[in-house]
Amino acid sequence: MKQIDINCDMGESFGKYTIGCDEDMMAEVISANVACGFHAGDANVMCKTVKLAKEKGVAVGAHPGYPDLAGFGRRYMTLTPEELYNYTVFQVGSLVQFLKINDMELNHIKPHGTLYNTLIDHDDLAEAFAKACRDIKPGCSVYFIGSMQGNCLEKYCDQYGLNYVSEFNCDTDYTPEGKILIRKSYGHITPEDSVKRAIKFLETGQVAASDGSTLTFKADSICVHGDSDTCVTTIKLLKKGLMEAGYELKG
Repeated sequence: MKQIDINCDMGESFGKYTIGCDEDMMAEVISANVACGFHAGDANVMCKTVKLAKEKGVAVGAHPGYPDLAGFGRRYMTLTPEELYNYTVFQVGSLVQFLKINDMELNHIKPHGTLYNTLIDHDDLAEAFAKACRDIKPGCSVYFIGSMQGNCLEKYCDQYGLNYVSEFNCDTDYTPEGKILIRKSYGHITPEDSVKRAIKFLETGQVAASDGSTLTFKADSICVHGDSDTCVTTIKLLKKGLMEAGYELKG
């Protein structure tokens, strides 16, 4: 039977601000990408999210981003490779300790937002990020954009012995370069259309970019963003559609 993972960004609330539907999403998702306090999240939210994941049997990965709380990690920042390395170790290391005290292991690392897009074509930063992942956990899985030509982070994941896990974003658009089209919020693609996009992509390995051109790649995981009003409906319909299409949901 064909297998596919479903991942979701979680733990993005902080202080008195609640973002996302973590409790409902955690009951449905296979793998959770937990914010580490720079673009969103805080110590209390991280701890709560890890405990919830353990209760629901969900694999936990770290979701480091730019130090951009006000912009939710969706603004570009100029960092040196050394700065990005240190910021990544700092963020992921914090989550690793919360996992440790809850008898859990770090499953993967997935960059957030604009950092995610930056690592596609900034060679020096991609190498710094991959080095940080290797130094934190040799052989660690890295969730990132579907494999395509010119992908800097994929190149360095291979060079540093990391397990590259390609993903497909079913609920947002891609630029012609294969980057995620960053928006202030997600949910502009309906749950029904998100499922259709995912199934069609898995069947063909292709998706239309924002300009109508075609992107071709493969993916081992499907991302559903957890900060839209329709995310719970989307993931429930997606799971149903995938199982009907003959997929086993497995991380």
